[in-house]
Amino acid sequence: MRTRNSLTALFGFWFVISPWVLGLSNLSVVVWTSVCLGTLQLCASLLALKKSKFNVLENWFTLLTGLWFAIFSINFSLSFSQTWSVGILGLLTVALVLWNMDTTL
Repeated sequence: MRTRNSLTALFGFWFVISPWVLGLSNLSVVVWTSVCLGTLQLCASLLALKKSKFNVLENWFTLLTGLWFAIFSINFSLSFSQTWSVGILGLLTVALVLWNMDTTL
C-alpha cells in the first residue's frame, strides 16, 4: 500500500508541474486545474502514507482527482503526448486507489 500511495503522490506532483513541462502554461484554466487538483492529490496521497489503516477519505480524494485528470485530457483535446502523460496517469491513479481501497476493506 505504501508503494501505491507513493506512486499516486508522485503522479500528483507531476500533475502540478505538467502544464509547464507540456507547454500548456498559456491556458490558465489548465494551469489552475492542474495545480489545484494535483496539489490535492499529492497531499491526500502523502496523508494516506502516514496512516497505517483506514485512509478511506484520502483514497476518495485521490480517486476523484485521478478520474478528473483522466476526463480532463479528453475534454481539452490535448495532443497525444499530453493525453498520455495526463490521461493515462489519471487512469493509473484510479487503478492504484481502487487497489488500495480493496486492501483496506
